[in-house]
Amino acid sequence: MNKQSIYYISKTIGLGLFLFFTLNFSARAQSCDKILSDAEKAFEVGNLYSLADILLPCVKNGGYNRDERIRALRLLTISSLYIDEPESAEQYFLALLKEKPDYQPQQSDPQELHDLAQRYTTMPRVSFLPLQFGITYARPSIVNEYTIDSYTDAQTYEGRSGMMTGAGAEITIKPWLSAGTGVYYANYRFSYRNTILGYSQLNFTENRQVFSFPLYLRLIHPGLFKKLRPYVYAGASYDLMIGAEARGLVRRDITQQEVDVTGPDIDLDDQRSPTGLTAMIGTGVAMRAGTNFILVDIGYRKGFSNGLDSDGQFRNSTLVYRYGFTDNDHTLNSFTAMVRFLVPLYAPRMVKKRDEL
Repeated sequence: MNKQSIYYISKTIGLGLFLFFTLNFSARAQSCDKILSDAEKAFEVGNLYSLADILLPCVKNGGYNRDERIRALRLLTISSLYIDEPESAEQYFLALLKEKPDYQPQQSDPQELHDLAQRYTTMPRVSFLPLQFGITYARPSIVNEYTIDSYTDAQTYEGRSGMMTGAGAEITIKPWLSAGTGVYYANYRFSYRNTILGYSQLNFTENRQVFSFPLYLRLIHPGLFKKLRPYVYAGASYDLMIGAEARGLVRRDITQQEVDVTGPDIDLDDQRSPTGLTAMIGTGVAMRAGTNFILVDIGYRKGFSNGLDSDGQFRNSTLVYRYGFTDNDHTLNSFTAMVRFLVPLYAPRMVKKRDEL
């Protein structure tokens, strides 16, 4: 037998096996579809006792897609309630909640199903926020000013946009209350301008990078609409400064509009406090996306720690003598706009007394 013959035989066998498994799966799927349809008709006319024997093979052997499996488990639950098999009804309903954690009986469903649903909860004990990102708008507030100019507006800060990203987790305390934490990376940017004795002006943009470790509470409204849940949050954050730079430094003679001094970016790490404490508050809305949620919120972060390390205030001679820069005691405040992806780890279970409180 030559190679060409072996190739054609192998190809034929492969095609035959593919058609066999494809047609077998299709036939089984069509068979289970018909079984489910026939079971629903049998239920409507009151033939309840044989439904489990009819439906369970397809439920257990993967003959249904997700929607069909939900229909079958709902039918098994209701029929078990009607024929007074409460243990079977609980078993099927628990399987239904695992398949569809946000399942709620419809108004047209029998009262027995509503009563059973009230005895169960799918409230997640833990939820993860694996992806969070957004923008910041930061601006320092001067606490104590250090300048040789008596003009009160000689030094000003202007906010600039930056970015924030991170990940976290929440623990569900009540259906309407959760506690969360995480780790965030934030890039805060703002511009600085200092007019010295009316003739010289210093301008630069500071780029400050921070790791934040928040701890907060989130209060959740049940929902104005079916898929929208407004919420508010408040908490505090421990911040770790990992880098700061002065970029685009220019010292200009404003009387003649000439650039006196310019130079490369300068590291500001020695002038910055390595840690800080920030309070935060915000509001947003959670939008259902399947069994997960997309959170969109705006917030405000108020710094309580001095951003200036007084021990390093005059350590950089280039900043002091070349640019005439002596930093101020200040706190860093910022507005945030964030998008977060929340993944609840649903835990279908029978309601206990502590869940009802």
